Amino acid sequence: MLLTACHRRDARLREQILGTWYNDHNEISYLPDGSFHGKFTRVSPDREWTYAGTWDVKNGFLIATLTNSISKNIPNVALGEVDRTEIILMDSRHLAFVYPVSPNPKDGFKTNGIMHFTKPPQWVVVHVHACAFPFYRA
Repeated sequence: MLLTACHRRDARLREQILGTWYNDHNEISYLPDGSFHGKFTRVSPDREWTYAGTWDVKNGFLIATLTNSISKNIPNVALGEVDRTEIILMDSRHLAFVYPVSPNPKDGFKTNGIMHFTKPPQWVVVHVHACAFPFYRA
């Protein structure tokens, strides 16, 4: 029964993670076909990393495999690298996970800790009908 509960949770997390998420320096999109793409940008110092890969959720962990990586002023991450991050919060607007320890802490790029992402609110168009107000003449 516990295995079934894990599978249901993973299915729910897979559905909730779809879309584009943001934090101070990152934008990442998880697509329904199991691919992702993202961009890390930091203005000072001038750093940028564009990346893509495949993703899945297993036992509450986000498993991401890097398939494309282009970096500027950041050591490039090896293609095929697999990150296994525990999802600790997920709802329609918030995603938080424990990020793994960097293989090279001096690179200042990947550190262990919690990363938090948000989705922008979904805008709803509300139609307001014009109301006629009487104008009085003096």
